[in-house]
Amino acid sequence: MIVCLVSCSEATSTSEATSTTISENIITNSISNSPSPISTQTSIPATSTTLPAVSTDTPTIEMSTDTPFPTETQTHTVIPWPTREIYFDGARITFIDNAGFLITVGDKKVLVDAIFDSYGRNIGPPQELIQRIVNAEPPFDQIDLVIATHNHVDHFSADLVREHLRNNEQAMFVSSPDVVRQMKQAGEEFDERLIQVNLQSGESSRLSVNEIELECFNITHGISSILNMEVIITVDDYIIFHSGDLSADSLIEDADGLANFNNYQLSQKEIDIALLPSYYFFEDEFVTLIVEGIQARYVSPMHYPYQYPPDEIENNFSNAVVFKDTLTSWVIPKE
Repeated sequence: MIVCLVSCSEATSTSEATSTTISENIITNSISNSPSPISTQTSIPATSTTLPAVSTDTPTIEMSTDTPFPTETQTHTVIPWPTREIYFDGARITFIDNAGFLITVGDKKVLVDAIFDSYGRNIGPPQELIQRIVNAEPPFDQIDLVIATHNHVDHFSADLVREHLRNNEQAMFVSSPDVVRQMKQAGEEFDERLIQVNLQSGESSRLSVNEIELECFNITHGISSILNMEVIITVDDYIIFHSGDLSADSLIEDADGLANFNNYQLSQKEIDIALLPSYYFFEDEFVTLIVEGIQARYVSPMHYPYQYPPDEIENNFSNAVVFKDTLTSWVIPKE
């Protein structure tokens, strides 16, 4: 097994313009109230700066062997950005900032929670990186799909997303109704490229956008007014789960919310990597959600200051992929 963690270079994009057709057959399914297959297994109660230069070193990830996860020796190599002529063979996850990622699979590119500005005490992506994204410059040219899990400023900026869509005519945008409403406040310019996913508690929805398959879920943020849209992204049999700001505290304290989570049967989705808030990795009840409730091949913490990654995660999870700098990439190993 080979795991690659590398810094990205500025090269050209992965693809010529790809199809912008959308499957309009969006099926919304109410999740059944049948008992979860994992409910008897868990212990959960039922209640501007300059971008970093390209690294020429071979980075390493230390993996603990004191866990039930795979512990094969990890090898890392520096790989170039794909070009228009040679598509990337495999699936690559590139960390942007906070909970933002660029997912590259073959000639397909997806941005999740990656188009937002600095917030708080100058926290957020470097301005040069933000400009590269909104201008659709490599490696952010010819993005096929932009996803925002919810409308918080550390995940989404309507102005910046609109600017990216202007500079990248093939990109579609998928999010919850409140986010899409913000996108429409500036007019009808992008109406045909905006897809809103309406989800009540316990519901899921499947859709296909630019040949990328999505399965969206409604799992609590802990704030009743916020729809947190978790999403499973499937491209060429690679399966990536992004939890948005799923609130583990609220989930465990809410019996109905926990039942809905269990009924989504994420553990049966054969997820390759789950991108989860970092605090999930520290408390036993939250760890149970990861180990038994999701059962991904690999897990990656997000929503923390990447300059100070929590070492405990690498020590306790041998299948953890911990990003320690912006524009760092990791390649999903083939089974």
